[in-house]
Amino acid sequence: MTALSGQSALRFLQSFSMPQSEGLCGIAHNPYANQVWVYGCNSTTIDQYDLQGRFQRSIPMVGGVANDVDLSIAAADIRFPRRRVPAGSLLLINGNYGRTTIYAIQAEEGRLIDSLVADFGADHVIGGAYHAERESFFLLQDHLALDGTENTIAEVDARSGERIQQFSIGDRYTIFYGDLEVSLCTGNLFIVTSEITQLIEFSPEGDFVREQPLPGGIRSPSGISLDCTGGQAWLSRNSSSFSAFLIDGLDCGECVDCRGVWNGNAVFDDCDRCLLPTDSMFNASCLDCAGIPNGEAVIDDCGQCLSPDDSAFNQSCADCAGVPNGSAVIDSCGDCKEPGDPTFNSSCSDCAGVPFGPAEIDECGQCLPPDHPDFNLACMEGQSVFIPNVFTPNGDGINDDFRVFADPALSARVLQYSIYDRWGRLVYDLRDFDLSDDLWWLGRQGAFPANSGVYVYQIQLAFPAGRTKSYQGTVTVMR
Repeated sequence: MTALSGQSALRFLQSFSMPQSEGLCGIAHNPYANQVWVYGCNSTTIDQYDLQGRFQRSIPMVGGVANDVDLSIAAADIRFPRRRVPAGSLLLINGNYGRTTIYAIQAEEGRLIDSLVADFGADHVIGGAYHAERESFFLLQDHLALDGTENTIAEVDARSGERIQQFSIGDRYTIFYGDLEVSLCTGNLFIVTSEITQLIEFSPEGDFVREQPLPGGIRSPSGISLDCTGGQAWLSRNSSSFSAFLIDGLDCGECVDCRGVWNGNAVFDDCDRCLLPTDSMFNASCLDCAGIPNGEAVIDDCGQCLSPDDSAFNQSCADCAGVPNGSAVIDSCGDCKEPGDPTFNSSCSDCAGVPFGPAEIDECGQCLPPDHPDFNLACMEGQSVFIPNVFTPNGDGINDDFRVFADPALSARVLQYSIYDRWGRLVYDLRDFDLSDDLWWLGRQGAFPANSGVYVYQIQLAFPAGRTKSYQGTVTVMR
């Protein structure tokens, strides 16, 4: 396998504050339930968040509080020593106490399903994930191993825990905090370490594949969870603030079938159709109308199943103009015309090209039906909404707050009103209020006046008929 390294396409999408007293030691995105699970180092609970970073609930930590620990999601059913673990179960890899123990947890109930003691670990296994194709777990040992296996990746059997192989990556990397995940598409191993800001990829056999620089601002990663369906990854770091990140642009392989279904079974049949092998049309869609495989017979314009070279092909009928085998047809407007006529299907069409349609050009130059909620309004929202770029909160009663001005005819309402400082910290946030409410930012940060300077705003307005529009920009505080 060729080693690659170069400019990364990874892009920062969002950061999340998932407060923990000692930062995060593990993170796992569950695509089956649209959840994110995190474990705070040495915490007594495992915490669940939604995809917007909102806390949902906690379940008890199993196996004792730990610092060298990881979370993952079972990507397929797993045969553990005593029980079958269903896909979507929460996996806890605890490498804090000697040999690594892997716990399978029914997350909704916080109930232990089964556990596996691996033949690997020396108190410092910090990451791991299940490899569905190989029916094994890959485990990541940090640089503090007590038995000479520092900076090592090991593969163990998922049912017995027996060590299958191991290889060192210490000639390239030093692992302090970090994690390992497996791509469901390629089976490759994706690794992060707090020592560098790179996403590292190895083959399951230990061949180096490539590095991808993490987006700027993401430092000291302690955990990773892949979402190859969307080319995204969740990252955690051992920090008490902004401890989780979502990035995209991730290339972790193609694993969709010809219909674009994740891990689907559809293939191209002998007729070059993308179908499931169980489909009744599989390998049958290329029969001609006479039932001859790959035959040439088709239904002609007269409804007859004939080969195009048959002397009777298209000869049993006349067109709408009475011309035998003519090409004129009744168009959508009810006119008998040649399809090549410039007025074909247009004599009764509205501005959208829909025959007998109601659409017309409104005052904004848009082609819409008169009953459309944007009719005569689409061009007003931008022209009739004014957001200042400077205000002076000095208490003189003039321009003391940062407010949005809008034409009353728009009947606008504020859905989101968020102010951030230049470092991205939220200064002021309010939701769902009227433009007439005196709830605007007064240029204060908590109990104190905010410093003069430039701040970033994100505002979303709601208009009648369920329409919304977002605005983002900067405003300067001058004192």
